[in-house]
Amino acid sequence: MKIILFLRIAVVLFVFISSPLAAAQLHGAEAEGIFSVILHRGGTTYWLAHNHLMVADAREAKIELNVEPTKPEGGEFRVVIDVQKLIVDDGALHQKWNKRIRELAILNEDFIDLSLDDRTKIRSQMLAEDQLSAAMFQEIKAELVNLKSSPSTRGLVSFNYAGVLRMTIRGKAKEIPVQANVHVDGDSLSVEAAGVSDLTDFGITPISIMLGAIKVLPEFEIYANFKTKLIP
Repeated sequence: MKIILFLRIAVVLFVFISSPLAAAQLHGAEAEGIFSVILHRGGTTYWLAHNHLMVADAREAKIELNVEPTKPEGGEFRVVIDVQKLIVDDGALHQKWNKRIRELAILNEDFIDLSLDDRTKIRSQMLAEDQLSAAMFQEIKAELVNLKSSPSTRGLVSFNYAGVLRMTIRGKAKEIPVQANVHVDGDSLSVEAAGVSDLTDFGITPISIMLGAIKVLPEFEIYANFKTKLIP
């Protein structure tokens, strides 16, 4: 029997907001990449469940930047996601990002591809009124602030910056430390960021069935990787 676990909550995605710093006020255009959340399966019979990749395509996002192109440190970023355009467990996205997510030690295994029917059911449940409530909360936002030089590693990946992701989910705010790579090349900006949060911090009780033998773990991963043109 195949059991699908899903997040009983608003899907958490990146949204980086600008503020009045002495930096270039820019907008992002021609963006590509993802803003995502990775959910971990757990329980004594976890092999009956699945890890999940929930994605907002950067091409569908509204990206605003407050960053000096010659000095990313201190820059801040805003991305606004349309909840109705969220993508859940897409097989092509699994294949595209499996390797990088494993390099980051977010997972030690590839995602398992699900049928279209399973994916449709999971997404519908996630957008329902008692979870994401997409009809009421049409956008998901967060802020990447306090970006500073701070070399670190995660898994096989080196990062050159650290920052704070200030996330708001259905009115609940949480500040989450993140590792980040920020590179400016001419008029192009690339950002990769990763962080860890906990569902219970947002008042969310992770789903658990069969007396906890199959469940979603409280700790979840946030991962963004996108490129965009810098437009004054």
